[in-house]
Amino acid sequence: MEKKDILYRQQLQNFLVQKEALRLQLSEIETALKELKKSKRAYRIVGRVMVEKPVEELKGELEDVKEDIEVRIKSMDEAIKKIEEKIKGEKGG
Repeated sequence: MEKKDILYRQQLQNFLVQKEALRLQLSEIETALKELKKSKRAYRIVGRVMVEKPVEELKGELEDVKEDIEVRIKSMDEAIKKIEEKIKGEKGG
């Protein structure tokens, strides 16, 4: 195995780990949003203190974070695809 191939595989592994972490965050946010639909009161942890926040405000914040994570996952998918193509290209070339 060439050095380039090893580096591409390491890079691919790193991206896959990062993507999985993002997917877990996304899942947690989706769960929180579902819970907020049922709630009349919401709280946010700020430092070491739990502070009450309007439910709609917290929903908006979580929706923004959710969108950001979805964009990052899409970008990660594109990067993973490019690396996989490089790995295939190295094998063929």
